[in-house]
Amino acid sequence: MAEEVDLNAVSYAYRSQMETLPAVDEVDLAVRGGELVCIMGPSGSGKSTLVRLIAGLQVPNRGTVRIGSTQISSLTPSAAAVFRRRHIGLVFQFFDLIPDFALQLLMDGKRMPEVRERVDAMLEQLGLSDRMEHALEELSGGELQRVAIARALVGNPSLVLADEPTANLEERTSDEVIGMFTEACRQRGVTTLVVTHNPAFQRVADRTLWMRDGRLFDDPEGGEGSACSAAS
Repeated sequence: MAEEVDLNAVSYAYRSQMETLPAVDEVDLAVRGGELVCIMGPSGSGKSTLVRLIAGLQVPNRGTVRIGSTQISSLTPSAAAVFRRRHIGLVFQFFDLIPDFALQLLMDGKRMPEVRERVDAMLEQLGLSDRMEHALEELSGGELQRVAIARALVGNPSLVLADEPTANLEERTSDEVIGMFTEACRQRGVTTLVVTHNPAFQRVADRTLWMRDGRLFDDPEGGEGSACSAAS
């Protein structure tokens, strides 16, 4: 079942002995179950930090993050890790792949025949069946990103979070990855949040938001009074 995502007055700052660097500033956001939302903005605007906060990889200094009925921002690190494994698919810019991307299924007690069936079906859907026996270093950038998408979706998550999933890909490959990624998420009815510089995602998203200086807006200029607080 697709999960709703709700952020209430979420803020986060990176702190060192020398300085405090605000990254996310009082963000409110509501994403409907099954919705595909694209968040755009310049580098350093806080997009990647926002994804990590939603995923429970970082804990906000203030505010709450809720996914479905679970307030992930209040979980312990170990509980957040289990929740991610069971409910969230992550796609990052630099792939972060491991040789056996079905490991999450095995860790959750799935039997090998079921794991193999899920993996085979996902690789076929993403056009990777003929590359199944290849090492990661033998794959192209586009193929690696499709493997990352397969890994994110193989556990049937209720939420997918993608951080710059087409970065460093040429335009044609990028368009192919966007198409496969969108189709795979739509077919499963997965709530999907993508942060990106790539305007092509706007064509497939239900809604596009913009981030600037740690704040979220519903127009690209980030004008006063345009902060996004809820799904339209």
